Amino acid sequence: SDNDSTIKNMALHDPKIPNTEDDDWGGVHKKSGIPSHAFYLVCRELGGFSYEKPGVIWCNTLLDVTPDEDFSSFARRTIATAFYLYDAQIAGIVKEAWLKVGIKPEELSKPTTAPSWVKRMGRVI
Repeated sequence: SDNDSTIKNMALHDPKIPNTEDDDWGGVHKKSGIPSHAFYLVCRELGGFSYEKPGVIWCNTLLDVTPDEDFSSFARRTIATAFYLYDAQIAGIVKEAWLKVGIKPEELSKPTTAPSWVKRMGRVI
């Protein structure tokens, strides 16, 4: 669209960048990578600051990422971490965000063991 071509030629810090629907200032979230967009959707749904619940979920999940990780397994890990740290409602919000970006993690169920980062670290970052 014309808006996209205008945005392409502007620096992200440029105050002239037009705001788009959903206050996405030129599509910086909608055009981001898949995990980043899922994170953004969780942040929008939960409200507050991103470093609160969403940031804690993603950062702690990243402690377990392996070189052969795919989006689906990372999504499952974020959901398990949300369950472990918070509750089924927050885990459901995380799962819904992944579904909205086209990733279909396994069925939502509370993990029976703590995520492996808990076993290694013994604490939440």
